Amino acid sequence: MELLEENQFRSIILKDEERIERLRKISGEKSSTYSFPVLFCWQEKLGLSICIEEDCFIVKYKMAGEHDYFFPCGETKKVKQMVQTLLHQEKAARFHFVSESNRKLLEEEMCQWQVEAKEDRNSFDYLIRVEDFLALTGKDYRHIRYYINKARRERNIRFSILQQAHLKEIEYIEKIWEQERENGDIADEDAEQKALIHYAALKMGGLLFRENGRPIGYIIGRFLDEDTFDIHFMKKIPGEGRIDFYMLYILCRVLRGCAQHLNLEDDMGHEGLRQKKLLYRPDDYNKVYTVLTAAKGVQL
Repeated sequence: MELLEENQFRSIILKDEERIERLRKISGEKSSTYSFPVLFCWQEKLGLSICIEEDCFIVKYKMAGEHDYFFPCGETKKVKQMVQTLLHQEKAARFHFVSESNRKLLEEEMCQWQVEAKEDRNSFDYLIRVEDFLALTGKDYRHIRYYINKARRERNIRFSILQQAHLKEIEYIEKIWEQERENGDIADEDAEQKALIHYAALKMGGLLFRENGRPIGYIIGRFLDEDTFDIHFMKKIPGEGRIDFYMLYILCRVLRGCAQHLNLEDDMGHEGLRQKKLLYRPDDYNKVYTVLTAAKGVQL
């Protein structure tokens, strides 16, 4: 099965969306990393390229190393075949963003190979339950309640459902954010610019927040599945205070009855970003592993 030669990996293009999303859903993959907008918009930053077949795809992860891949995604039988092909070809490989079920598959089905799995905390998606964030009950939400009530009492913030016509205002916020971003923010301007250029094609949606007519913040994302809205980008103008809590609260209000969870994606191991996401009191995480596999006798 010759399908993993270097020249069969290529850039991810808009026409790949239907097939990638179909295979992601077949696999039951929950990690936001496998969603088409993430793969498409972050490919240059992360050094991603794809080998895509009818029933399975695999992503080469060059930023992590020459023998590093996202775990294949698609029909289970084809996933197993692709893993076997890759390992016979390279003798050793490292798989990233491996779900619990796929970790077990590797450990149980690939018994002729050495398998070493480690939790990848840097790649856990943060999940917020919409109803809990709206209720804000208990002492764990005291900090969030304070800032949401403060925004209600002291600010004149209004929101609009994000439309293509609002993208100039998004670019305005992004420009100021890039110039003045606060400690804990992480640069993502290249991925975001790609998302804005292809906003309609990527079927993005979200909210724009204004105060007295001036744009001050936004949230951009799309549904990851029927229960989860994936937040790809959330920005506020630096110096505007903790209006991010209020922005998330409004998003939960808008999505109530349509989504059970917000996916805040991962923190990429960036300590400042991790501390920010923990402040939102996530209810759960999508746990993933990095799995090193090698032929018997090959040093791990």
